[in-house]
Amino acid sequence: MQFSAASASWLNMVEQFFLDITSERLRNRVFCSVPELIAAIEESIALHHKNAKPCQAANLCGDRPRTADRAQ
Repeated sequence: MQFSAASASWLNMVEQFFLDITSERLRNRVFCSVPELIAAIEESIALHHKNAKPCQAANLCGDRPRTADRAQ
């Protein structure tokens, strides 16, 4: 039996975020300089934040009961 870490869901979301940036904004493009690449990444992040949606996962939003609450 294998257990995943409590933070695995969060890590998967971060991994998915960078995969989205790579596939949607960076892949198949040519950047002539590092500042040009950084500008494309920052533009992608700004677009992501502009279209942000509320968190749906209970344990990421603070809805999970604390250890003391579960013991009662």
